[in-house]
Amino acid sequence: MPPRAQPGEGIVVVLDVGPHTRLGLPIEQTFYYKAKLCLINILQRKIFADKCRDRVGIVLFGTDKTDNPLAKPGEYENITVLQEPRVVDWACVEAAQELPRGSRSADWLDALVVAIDLLHDPRKEIYGATKLVLLTDFSGDFSDDQTDAIVAGIKAIEADLSIIGPDVAEDDASASNDESTALSWSGKPKTTVQRAGEALATSIVQAVDGIICNFDEAIPQLVFFQKKTSGSTNWNTLLTIGEDLRIPVTGRIKIRRTTVDTWKRCHATDESVVTIRERSYHLNDDQQTAVPEDDVIDGYRYGTTLVPFTDEDRQMNYNSGAESAELSVLGFTMSEHCTLAERAGDQVLLVTAKEGDKEAAVALSAVIQALAELDMVAIVRRVYRRGSNPVMGALYPDITQDYECLVWVALPYQEDVRPLTFPSLQSRIDALTSTQTQAMDALIDSMSLCTTDADGEKEDLLDPESVLNPHLQHYYNCLTDRALNHARPLPEPHPHVTALLSVPEELQEALSSVKDRLVQAFPTTKIVKRTKRQRENIFGDDEPNESKRGRGDEEEEAAADGGPAAAMPSGILCPLVTRISTATPLQDFQTLLTQQPSNFLRLCDDLAEVLLQITETITPECWTSPAERASIAKIIACLEVFRKECIIISPDTYNKFIKSLRALCSGRGVLREVWEPVTEAKVGLITSIETLKSSVTEQEAKEFLSVEDQPVEQPAQIPAPQLQQHYDDLLDDL
Repeated sequence: MPPRAQPGEGIVVVLDVGPHTRLGLPIEQTFYYKAKLCLINILQRKIFADKCRDRVGIVLFGTDKTDNPLAKPGEYENITVLQEPRVVDWACVEAAQELPRGSRSADWLDALVVAIDLLHDPRKEIYGATKLVLLTDFSGDFSDDQTDAIVAGIKAIEADLSIIGPDVAEDDASASNDESTALSWSGKPKTTVQRAGEALATSIVQAVDGIICNFDEAIPQLVFFQKKTSGSTNWNTLLTIGEDLRIPVTGRIKIRRTTVDTWKRCHATDESVVTIRERSYHLNDDQQTAVPEDDVIDGYRYGTTLVPFTDEDRQMNYNSGAESAELSVLGFTMSEHCTLAERAGDQVLLVTAKEGDKEAAVALSAVIQALAELDMVAIVRRVYRRGSNPVMGALYPDITQDYECLVWVALPYQEDVRPLTFPSLQSRIDALTSTQTQAMDALIDSMSLCTTDADGEKEDLLDPESVLNPHLQHYYNCLTDRALNHARPLPEPHPHVTALLSVPEELQEALSSVKDRLVQAFPTTKIVKRTKRQRENIFGDDEPNESKRGRGDEEEEAAADGGPAAAMPSGILCPLVTRISTATPLQDFQTLLTQQPSNFLRLCDDLAEVLLQITETITPECWTSPAERASIAKIIACLEVFRKECIIISPDTYNKFIKSLRALCSGRGVLREVWEPVTEAKVGLITSIETLKSSVTEQEAKEFLSVEDQPVEQPAQIPAPQLQQHYDDLLDDL
C-alpha cells in the first residue's frame, strides 16, 4: 500500500461583522472591507497551493442570528459558523464575498471558544497542525471570565494564534504620553472597551506565543499567491573523472524556472480520482469528419511543409547510451572561458558528496579546493537517467564558511549561440566632458541597490530571492476573477503586482537630487511635430489661408492667447470620476457607465456596496430627520436607475442586491421606513413578465414588497466535504 497522505492544517478564521466595523467612509477604508479582503486572500492562496490538504473554517460574530454548536439561551449568541473546516474551493470564496452585515454586537472571546471547538482533534487524524486567525477591532463588549480557559484550550490543541486588525504596537508608544490620543481605524479615539480588549488580546497572544499585527502588515503579504516551498528530490549518481576515479555525489536543484501548471492536471481536489483523457482527430471540413486513430501519425511543421514522423523515425532517436544517471568530467578549463553569457538551461544544481560517505566527502573536497585554487571549472556530461538526452554543463566550485559544493550550470551548444556584434562606444565616451562624466557617476551611485543604514551595516534594497514573479501573480488573479465573475472582462494588473516592477522609493528619492544635474549636463531640445498644413506650405507663405482655417485652429489659437478655451478647465466640461461615492452615487454610476460600459457588472457591485453603506447610516430612532430622509431619497433614485439598467443586461444582479438590502433593513429595524418608499417607487424584484432572463413570478415580487417582517434567511451553510513566532512566516503559511 502507498503511504497514507499526511493531513493538512486546520485553520479557523474568526471575523467580526458587527455594526461598528462599517462606520467609516470611504468603503475601502472600513474595517469590514479590509477584514473581508484578508479572508478572501487566505482562501484564494489555499486554492492555488500545490496539493493543499488544508481545511479552512469561518466563524462570524456580530451576526443578526445565532448558529453554532455551543449556542444556548444567553450564551454564545450572535455567533454563526459560516463554514466548518473543509478543503477550500470556489464556493468558499463566493461565500466570503457575500459576508452578511451584522447589526448586533457579540463577544469575541466566545467566538474564539467556538473556533477552538471546531478544531478539536485529540488523535491528530484530521489536522496536522492548527491555526486560529482573529480579525476584530475589539469595539464590542466582552467578558473576560473565560480567559484562562481559552488560553488552556489553545495550548491543548497546539494552535498558533494570530490577531489581525488593531494597531497595538503604535498605541503602546503613544499611550505613555496620552492614552486619549490613541486612534482606531476610523480615525476616532479608541474607546475604553477597545483599549481593554486590545490589552487582553495582547496578554493572550503572549501566553500562547502568537502574533498580533495590523492590516498594513498583513494585507501586503496575503495578496500574493505563493506556493509552499518544498525540498528538491536527491539525484544520486557517480562523478566520474577519467577511468578510475568515481565519487558518489548527490545533486539537488537550487534554482529552477517555474512555469504555469498545465490544464491536463491542475489543482485536483480529489487525488484518488483517475483522470481519463480521450482524444479524437477530425478533418477540417464542414462535417468535421472523424479520423480513425490508426490513420494518424505525428508530424512537425517545417515552414509551410508538414514533415511526417513515423514509428520508424522515432526508433532512430539519439540515445545517450548511459545505463543509469551519469555525471562524467570531459575536461577542465579556466573559469574565464565560461562567463555569464555562456550559461544556459533552466535550473541550477548543487552537487555535494553522498550523505554518510566520508571517503566521497574527502575526495570531492579535494576536487573543489583544487578548482578554486586554480580558478578553473570542470566541463561535464550529465545524463539525468537512462534514455535521457545528455546535457553539457560546467561545475563551478563554491566555498563558504558553512559548506562547500560544486554548482552545475548547463552550457549552450554551438547552435544555441547567437553571434552579435556591436559598434564601439569609445568615441562617444571620449567626447564626454568632465561635467557629464560626473553627472553619470552620480546617477550610478544614486541608483545603487546596496545602501548603508544608520548603524553602518550594508542593506540590500532588492533581494531577488524574495521577489515574486509578476506574470504568475497576474495569471492567478485572472483565474480568480474568471472563476468568480464569468461575464466580466479580465482585470488589469493589480497595483501590488505592478509594484513588483517599480523602482524602490529610496532610489526615487535619491534620483530626484541628481535629476537637475543630468538636465544641465545633457540639455535636450523639444522636437515640434509639423502639422499637415505646415508641411504643405512649401513656399513659405506667411499669411495663412483664412478659408482653410478650421474650428480646431481657432481653438488652438484662443488657447495659446489665453482666450476662452484656455480659461475653461477641462474638468468642468467632463468631470473626472474614478469611483462611486456616497455623496453622488447616482451621478457617479451614470458617468462611469458611460465611460466603462464593458465593466457593467463591476459597477453594479460598487453601487450595491455604496447603497448598503448608506443604508447603515439610517437608524430607527431618527429616521424622520432631514438628513436621513435625504439618504432614503438618494437610495430610491439609485434603485430606479439600477433596476432599469439591470432589466436589459442582468436582472439576477439586481434581484440579488435588493434581497440583501431588505435583509439589512430588517436586521437594523428600519424595514418599514425604507420599504414604503421602495414600494411606492415600484423598484422591487424584476419579474419574468418584464424580462425572460428573470425567474421571479409576479406573486413573489408582490410578497417581497410587503412591509410585514419576513424571516431573514440564515447564511447558506456550505456542505462539509503553523503559525510561527514571526508574523512574516505565519502569514506566508496562511
